[in-house]
Amino acid sequence: MMKECILKQLQTIEEEYSVKIIFACEAGSRSTGLATPTSDYDVRFLYIRPIQWYLSIDKKKDDVISLPVNNQLDLVGWDLQKALFLLTKSNPTLLEWLQSSIIYLENETITNKIKEVVPYIFSVRTCFFHYLHMAKGNYKAALKDDEPSVKLYLNVLRPLLYCRWLERKQTIPSVEFEHLLDVCEQGIKSEVAALLHLKKGRLVTPNFAMLNTYIEKEFIHLEHVIKEVEDQKEDLNVNDIFLYSLEHIWQIKL
Repeated sequence: MMKECILKQLQTIEEEYSVKIIFACEAGSRSTGLATPTSDYDVRFLYIRPIQWYLSIDKKKDDVISLPVNNQLDLVGWDLQKALFLLTKSNPTLLEWLQSSIIYLENETITNKIKEVVPYIFSVRTCFFHYLHMAKGNYKAALKDDEPSVKLYLNVLRPLLYCRWLERKQTIPSVEFEHLLDVCEQGIKSEVAALLHLKKGRLVTPNFAMLNTYIEKEFIHLEHVIKEVEDQKEDLNVNDIFLYSLEHIWQIKL
């Protein structure tokens, strides 16, 4: 079982790096519902080190653990201190991890405290900029291919639909692609559905010219929208969550 292999690798990381993993989830195509039988596993996790590491005067640069196990399994983790700092910036990547429906490991006592502050630090504007920039970059890559790539086009449409979700709902977008179809224009849904069917091995032919027209039209629309987006984001101090996590994991009193 792949889950057993993943949990074993996470345990190995804890032992080799002297850390405690407090959250581990699936990211990438498996979390978005776009996986095929040959898709790899992209595991993302948050970890915390012993208090002595944070109190040391040595400069800290190793706040990421990256461990490509093989071509089927890739693990990347962020130190909790780094993650909490990025959380205050409404980091879209971290918000996606917290939204994942595939959880391998979780200390709910800590993650519940993190999730409680998410609605207050969530920035529509920050996420909008991030996903619009991502969609444009992926579209340039898609156009360079001689043959249209289903994967690349889905990688354009996903952040594009995230932007539409942000515009209409003003909430954190669902990471599952099929949920994003709720905000997709009716006239293009059939072509997006054809991409999904083709990704899953069905013999269909999407109208890529129509998709290009839709994507370019959306870019123009979203560029106007971003100028009007206002934030309700609050500046919160998450130090208490970090201190609580240190106490809870290492059974100490600070």
